[in-house]
Amino acid sequence: MDVGIMVKRRKMSGRGRPRIRWGALTKDKDQELEGQLTVMGAWRSSGDANSMWSTTANYIREAVREMLGISMGVTSRHKGEWWWNEVVQGKVEAKKEAYRALRGSIGEGERRACMDRYKVARKEAKMAVTKAKTAAYSSYIDGVSDYQWCTWYWESQKKWNDQLSSSIHSKQQQQKTTINSNKTQQSDL
Repeated sequence: MDVGIMVKRRKMSGRGRPRIRWGALTKDKDQELEGQLTVMGAWRSSGDANSMWSTTANYIREAVREMLGISMGVTSRHKGEWWWNEVVQGKVEAKKEAYRALRGSIGEGERRACMDRYKVARKEAKMAVTKAKTAAYSSYIDGVSDYQWCTWYWESQKKWNDQLSSSIHSKQQQQKTTINSNKTQQSDL
């Protein structure tokens, strides 16, 4: 008797949940947003705390959606590529072309020449990526206030210290267990 199992695969939808594009928030837009919220009266809500909170949050969401826009889910770029500029894209594309030429080379002399071009293109792409990342992150860090920076720094230090103290504590527990087992073995003799 033949038995067939039919499995239906769900089709992945092309759209995700709409999200606010917080990455587009700059100092200028921040000041403009503050002015817009003041005009809307977001800070003048009244009533109990829950209704005040939800009213103010709704005003903020509405204003931010208008100013920054919303993303409809799937993006064509990787999350780590937000700092890419035209120079980086050109260098990476040149590196890919050099690699394709290297893969398609047939003779030993042609292969050696393609390898040299690929090495140069790879170094240029790496340098362009490093420069673009440095510029992007330094401008990002300049935009972060001192309070946010200090808060992030101390929270990361606290996490690191907690991890360190927990690992030290576990090592001490292991040592105590080993010492106690050694004492027990010696007393048995």
